Amino acid sequence: STLKHPQIFDPEARHIILRGEGFFDVVADKNKPFIVETEQVFIEVLGTSFNVKSNSIQESTEVAVRSGVVSVLIKTDENNNSVRLTENEIGTFSSKENAASKGRIRNPDYFARKMGKKELTGNQLLVNALDRLPQNYANDSLLIKGFFRETVFNNDKAVFLTEAAVNIYDRGFSFMEEDNGLPTEEVYLHEVRKSNNYSPKEIRTNLNQFNSLTGVLKWNRVRYFDNELEERIEANKYHLDSVVEVNGNSTYVIGFVQSDEHSTYEDRYFIDMKGLAIKRYEKSSIAKAGFYLKNQFRLEEDTTYSFKLKEEVTFYEFEEFGGKMYLINAGGHGLADIINTITNESWELGIDRSLAIDVNSQPFKNTRWMDPNLSLELQIGNYNADFWADYELNYTYSLDRKIVNDLEWEVSLMDQFLRNLAVPQ
Repeated sequence: STLKHPQIFDPEARHIILRGEGFFDVVADKNKPFIVETEQVFIEVLGTSFNVKSNSIQESTEVAVRSGVVSVLIKTDENNNSVRLTENEIGTFSSKENAASKGRIRNPDYFARKMGKKELTGNQLLVNALDRLPQNYANDSLLIKGFFRETVFNNDKAVFLTEAAVNIYDRGFSFMEEDNGLPTEEVYLHEVRKSNNYSPKEIRTNLNQFNSLTGVLKWNRVRYFDNELEERIEANKYHLDSVVEVNGNSTYVIGFVQSDEHSTYEDRYFIDMKGLAIKRYEKSSIAKAGFYLKNQFRLEEDTTYSFKLKEEVTFYEFEEFGGKMYLINAGGHGLADIINTITNESWELGIDRSLAIDVNSQPFKNTRWMDPNLSLELQIGNYNADFWADYELNYTYSLDRKIVNDLEWEVSLMDQFLRNLAVPQ
């Protein structure tokens, strides 16, 4: 490559001539634009970093933008129509055909190679993203509004529904360690309601021992690390799957997959290419046909029923507000067989959970502290029909019609909600 430039730039512009390929990191100066001229095009910028590759044989120039904005004009274009390229866009310009095309940069290491830097592995990208958690996520305490729903299925038929309108007191990502096995977030209940519980007694007894909302918050592996994550990072297990577009932004997909004859385990992190913020986390454990996952247990010490897990999937989504990332959606589902170890009779248990968080709205008034160790079913207050009518209209996702039909086989959901008021504790 050859580069020609004057010893002293013109007062009105910084004009250079390039033959071949070059990477430029330009200091902003609105009074003196930076112009790169190749055989085919003029490239004008105020302040940005970009790569230019001209090919005299093919009579074309490739321009890729790492940051900022550039304007490219083909010399043979009689109409002087320029093409605008922004961050992570690449364009090809042909003077022979007087044509231009542009698209997103798909190779995550494109600029690393151009700048002479070592290409980052998926493992290192994940480490860098985890290191940036204190910078990318909110550290100030915040009280935010949320909505939680849990649906229980018996042999694919909905048998129980719990919903809660809550406030979540988040002390920020500076508090990232669990407190005695519990998440550091505190939950305050505004309204809780439940349907009739048509699930078998063995399932009801087990579910009453566990707070599902606490579980959803606790399983957030972006916030609460586990030993397995650290061990996999140490062993360099994470790899770069792909680069995808998420809301117009280039995003790394970093994954880990482990499979054996019994099951497949998978971890995925969706990481913003620009700021290395984790935008989504997914985890799945799925047993292969005829097998179960390792975590199996009896529902109670004195019962003949055992719980054998077949599938477990969780996800967490984050969104930027005011320059910081916040959790906005979380949830997942589980699938297990409940087996009578004496008669070998079994049925399939399914559980769906979802938590939606509204960062921009004012939190609820008149709330009460949620016991994180006690099932929501045992923390129901009086039913506020007016509140739920307004909430259903403005905030919640509609229930699937099949779920409604399943739950209303005996009596309407409204009658069930009114019937199931405060539970003695």
